[in-house]
Amino acid sequence: MRILFIHPMPPPSLLFLQKITYHYGLGIISAVLKQHGHEVKYVSCYKFNPKKIARIIIDYQPNLVGISVASNQFSLAEEITNFIDEVYKIPVVLGGVHATVRPEETINIKGAFGVCLGEGEYPMLELAELLEENPSPSPEDLNILNFWFKKNGEITPVDEGIIDDLTKKGVWEILDEISR
Repeated sequence: MRILFIHPMPPPSLLFLQKITYHYGLGIISAVLKQHGHEVKYVSCYKFNPKKIARIIIDYQPNLVGISVASNQFSLAEEITNFIDEVYKIPVVLGGVHATVRPEETINIKGAFGVCLGEGEYPMLELAELLEENPSPSPEDLNILNFWFKKNGEITPVDEGIIDDLTKKGVWEILDEISR
């Protein structure tokens, strides 16, 4: 299976070092997928460029697209997701900080196939393998830990794998415990 990861990022003029930084989370997920025989391509973008995205999709022919979403780049991730859904009908999953903190908002992006909350290495592997076996899985098959999917218009969270403390406590309580 071919997976395309897209990292929307702030314009280089806003973050000089952003030009030379690497998204380690996507790198780790990519490594796990590659270890299991999947092909992975990683691209960064700081603005919506449909011609560039089209060229990448036409050349690479991905079966799945993953987009890492930070809150300051949510609207860019939304534009990219809408475009891929409208033009190519490729499943798009979103993950990252914003998806984890605001899953309801993220799953409601037009064209979002699913949202990965928290750690995504093995949930993405499980999804890739499921879609490789069955490109059109039934809603019942989409029962992957740390993922939310829209099933028949209903949002079904499967989040038992998320670190329990994060779902039960406030951020400041957790940070206070960590600093002790």
